[in-house]
Amino acid sequence: MPEFEIPKVGMADKERIYYLADERDKLVQRDKKLIEELGIQDSYLEFVEKDTEMLFQLQTEDGVRVKAGLIGAYTVSEMAMWLNEQVHAYVQMGTMGREYPIDSIETNRRLHANMISGYDKNRIVVSFEKFNEEDDSWSPISGVQAYFGKEDIELAKAFNQSEVSIGTLSALRINPENDSMPYEHFVKRWGEVKMSEVVGMSRLWRRSVDVLNEMNVKNTEMAWENMAYLTVAIMKMYVNREIDTLPKVFIYDTLSPIHRKLEKMFYMEKIVEANNLTSSDEVKGDVLKYHYGSPEIGGYEGQIIMGAATLGEYFIGSWEYLRSRNVDVLELLNNSRA
Repeated sequence: MPEFEIPKVGMADKERIYYLADERDKLVQRDKKLIEELGIQDSYLEFVEKDTEMLFQLQTEDGVRVKAGLIGAYTVSEMAMWLNEQVHAYVQMGTMGREYPIDSIETNRRLHANMISGYDKNRIVVSFEKFNEEDDSWSPISGVQAYFGKEDIELAKAFNQSEVSIGTLSALRINPENDSMPYEHFVKRWGEVKMSEVVGMSRLWRRSVDVLNEMNVKNTEMAWENMAYLTVAIMKMYVNREIDTLPKVFIYDTLSPIHRKLEKMFYMEKIVEANNLTSSDEVKGDVLKYHYGSPEIGGYEGQIIMGAATLGEYFIGSWEYLRSRNVDVLELLNNSRA
């Protein structure tokens, strides 16, 4: 099988349910080769295995656990598996658009290069994993990442700028004629916040329902749980004094139907309507055009909204949601295992 072949959803995807030792090693070597060939900077390989403790870990059902930590708490093989599954899920589940050329090895290679790059030591990774009794190991089944803004500029000045660290802001352009009240209200309230006080979300994924059924995983709510655990992880970093201050604002983009659930669950607010957003010129020339681009190439332009929440409101929503799932958030904040 070619190194960057992505199986279509269905029986082909079930051929590889778990990762055995030799498969894990092959993924790591493949990534090292790609990084060297393309001269990739800030790859995940630079930041894994730093003797960092996980922020928390708990069992969610028989043979399934969720854990969260800085990237330095993960091994190189854990992240290689995680990112490989994330890329596959993005394509198989439609995140990369309706017309993504799944049979193009070169496009798959470019997508993979995009997803294994752009890291720093403060990247937070949440990972759901399923235990494999065959070789006493864990395989990733769902996850998400969070990252912190870096610039010292005000948030209001970061909109429509290419060279900013929050992906949503660099990938999307707001129509100059946009005068919506939610956007004006947001800028008035939070526009003076520094980019270094903003947090973004990236790489939310889960394996297909068919594969989860094959693995006897009952939980179908992992995507939402990932988002809830993400903000708990940020709060845990603050409790542990790994960050001096809490970020103030969470920025994201998503499809309109998904936002409606986020609004209800996590008190998130739509700040720019889909019809006032287009993809940036940089994205139009990148593999991410298949997600952010025009409907003519199967992209979601015209359906993607920009949203935001204060971290406090997001955390309250996460606490309430996890409590409804019988998770003791206070225990997670006080201890590394629950």
